[in-house]
Amino acid sequence: MLLEARGSPLPESRTARYTIRQVPHGNVRSRLASRPCLRPSHRVILVAALLLTGCGGCKEKVTEHAGTSGYWHLERAQTTLIWKWLNKIGFIAARLKDPGYQGERWWYVSPAGTRVFMRFVNLAAPDSRDADPASFMPRAVQWTLDWGFTGLGYGADLPGWLPLADKVPAIANLSLDKYSAGLTQGVFDGSVAQVSSACQALSGPLKDSKEVAGILWEARPVASPRALVLAYSAMRADSFSKRKLVTVVRDQCRNDLKLLKLRFPWARSFEDLLARSPWDEYEQIDADGEAFALKLMTEYGMRVQQEVKNRFPNYLNLGPLLDPGMPLSVIHPLALYVDVLTFAVWSHDGRLPRRYFEEIYEKTRRPILILEFGEKLGTGTGDAVVQTPEGMGEAVRRGVLGSASLPFVVGFGWTGYRDNPAEAFGLLDGAAAPREIVVKAAREANGLAQQHHRDLATPAEAPAYYDSDRFATEPPKQGIGRVPPSITIDGELGDWPPNAFQLRLLKTDQDLDPRTPVTVRAGWNDRGLVIGVSAPDDESVELLDPRVYWRDADFVEVLIDGSGARGAGYTPSSLHIALLPRGGGTTGRSAVAIAVHHDGDALKETVIGFPPVEVASSVAKTALSTSKGTSLKLAKPGWGLEALIPWAAVGVQPRPEVRIGLNVIVHLQRGARQESAFWAITRGEAGLDHPATWGNATLKEMGE
Repeated sequence: MLLEARGSPLPESRTARYTIRQVPHGNVRSRLASRPCLRPSHRVILVAALLLTGCGGCKEKVTEHAGTSGYWHLERAQTTLIWKWLNKIGFIAARLKDPGYQGERWWYVSPAGTRVFMRFVNLAAPDSRDADPASFMPRAVQWTLDWGFTGLGYGADLPGWLPLADKVPAIANLSLDKYSAGLTQGVFDGSVAQVSSACQALSGPLKDSKEVAGILWEARPVASPRALVLAYSAMRADSFSKRKLVTVVRDQCRNDLKLLKLRFPWARSFEDLLARSPWDEYEQIDADGEAFALKLMTEYGMRVQQEVKNRFPNYLNLGPLLDPGMPLSVIHPLALYVDVLTFAVWSHDGRLPRRYFEEIYEKTRRPILILEFGEKLGTGTGDAVVQTPEGMGEAVRRGVLGSASLPFVVGFGWTGYRDNPAEAFGLLDGAAAPREIVVKAAREANGLAQQHHRDLATPAEAPAYYDSDRFATEPPKQGIGRVPPSITIDGELGDWPPNAFQLRLLKTDQDLDPRTPVTVRAGWNDRGLVIGVSAPDDESVELLDPRVYWRDADFVEVLIDGSGARGAGYTPSSLHIALLPRGGGTTGRSAVAIAVHHDGDALKETVIGFPPVEVASSVAKTALSTSKGTSLKLAKPGWGLEALIPWAAVGVQPRPEVRIGLNVIVHLQRGARQESAFWAITRGEAGLDHPATWGNATLKEMGE
């Protein structure tokens, strides 16, 4: 039919060359192959449009370029106007489905012109454990490629890599801190010569190799503006850098000593700030720190960028490795002096802060490289800890595919290649044996990353990759039944009917490791809402006395809106209860309830030991006689807790079909990390204390 419309009857053998499925563009061919045929008139329009764009070959055009062609550089490819027009035609868009991020994506581009979504492995270098350092890099390169990675990240052994540069590109690290020229070393104190020395030292081994994937200034120099203020306040009184800091504080105080004393009660003059080292924290440290960091980043970026440009004119300028907690106002001036904004991400659950990165890209228009990403295994320190190799493997998958799904991200880096004696985060363990589960996950994710970036699996299609998207769901709804009279509030859940009254669809904020989930039961009687919690744990449980900071301990939060409206704020019918399995009674081993005050509720203040709530836990019965500090040994793993929260506290007249707003959150302290299991959303702009995020519970004679 198409050929008759064009007036060109051809033999059948030639006709096949002109069918829609043979258009030489991978996305069109694959997307149309499984769809019904277009009507003849639509075929004419589509083929004509494709012919106007070179039969699909001109779908994208390069609209921005960073770096030098013939070396590793960056390109922003944007959908052509004709392709955008095609996607606005309903019947064509339904078949082409080019999701796009406003029709654009950023790519790393090889010296040969090949577009790549880069996957790096960091810290591939021999150390004292290696009897034959010369044999290290050939094996590291081979394994890196076998696992599907496309480059070596920061901390690579560059002299060992250079003979193998034709096999895999690598990032070069200036390591400015080694030359006392880093961000926290006094940027205002004539550090240009030191930066020049660092560049000169690095330029020797590189020899203008075309396989350098960029110059990184230094790795994670500072986490926040506050940290910068404290670092510079500890410098010598006669240093120009500290005087710059004092000048910023003076400007923020508008040279007013009264405003200075609000920040530093001990200061009699601005000169006192020079003499004291380091400064105590003060009320406006974050605001003043941001103002100081803005000036500092401008100076730092300008000085280092010029030296890098002079010494490495053909290489991508990756800037310093930044923490994603740095405010946009601080990153914005630095963005003027780099080709790429490079970040380290150590998340609680292997997910990326997508909205933060989107805001950074929107304001700076600089592509982003997520170069450091990892989850420390087992005995690792800090918040980002996984307990199993399976959890580490899942972190690799989420990190690679989450990064590849963001159109402005050009690459991803896993930290690191091998465990070091202090930390376990490697694809290889400390004995240089591959962690097969982690390696398998990396190989599978890396195999999907290129196509993932090309097709742009949108955040809506991949919520498990991002910290906020995962929780962006409708509040849960469930009917909760009337509990039998046999249930008593004693902390032992054996009198609950098996597999009944459980809140369904509990989520966890850290779900990398397979483990026994928390169980939460909810029911009601004429007296109040009845809650039962079974919390698995190890035998050593950190159950703090509430006179310490109870939010650092194991506890349960119950949030209720008796009106069922789940409005924009607290009302007299809203109540926030924290239930601690330990902390009450004369020995501190009994359960205790805390009523947490919020503006708008019926409380005058937060009350520890809230009398209307009846609460009990199993801890008093299962705790052993010995304890160490706040750590209480239990006779068996885990604990149970039950509570009855009276209807009078939230103004509810109980009867079937009454609806209330509800959320239950169980917090567990597991060594260095905290975990939470919850019924309704606990993340996002509103936060867990916001009634609008709670679920809907409907009172029933029988539970659902």
